[in-house]
Amino acid sequence: MVYQDSDTIIQILEYLKGPELFMRILEASEDLTEFHIAGFIFHILTGLEYLHARRIVHLDLKPENIVCTDNETFNLKIIDFGLARRLDGSDIRVMEGTADFVSPEVVKYESISTASDMWSLGVVAYILLTGLSPFLGDSKSETFENITSVRYTFEEKEFDPISESCKHFISSFLHVEPSERLSANQALNHPWILHRNRKNSAGFEKRNLRSYLARTRWIHASKAVLHSSLKDPEK
Repeated sequence: MVYQDSDTIIQILEYLKGPELFMRILEASEDLTEFHIAGFIFHILTGLEYLHARRIVHLDLKPENIVCTDNETFNLKIIDFGLARRLDGSDIRVMEGTADFVSPEVVKYESISTASDMWSLGVVAYILLTGLSPFLGDSKSETFENITSVRYTFEEKEFDPISESCKHFISSFLHVEPSERLSANQALNHPWILHRNRKNSAGFEKRNLRSYLARTRWIHASKAVLHSSLKDPEK
């Protein structure tokens, strides 16, 4: 909410007490499973469905921008709309976002859409389940090549306990052609979300997420915005 007079702008923001979702998962005393991750993704999808119905695309969906409302629950909110765009029917192209989460159309400076967020959601789900970033390379240019070539795998050992339904869910977003990706509404009706099963859900190793955080925090610390890295992809 914003109030403005002739010389003052007052912006009122919501205070969120809780940590980022990753940190909340790592601090949780209970054992978490694929069932819980499906629940987290469900909450993120409801947020995206709300945004996309209003023709708003976030453009920087990543674990750091998914925050718990408090330290006791997993009530989630999507934050940081600094790169968000309202789609007005015109041809909008951007060179912004966090390198290993951006969609192919952002890397190639093509038209964006709400499907750009859905690519990022697929990356987020992949990381939450395994602690591995599907497209992260040794350099930003390698990361961009992995993204535009859709070069990822489910062959890593971290995917051994993960259900085929979950793998299908993730792969439903990782298409070069935006029209081939599930929308938020369609994803909410995917069997992995709609029929998530606590009893048959395998657990996962929290140490995988700890390794991911240790591996990526320093990478994103200095340059998180894509346009600067495109100018000098090796930095």
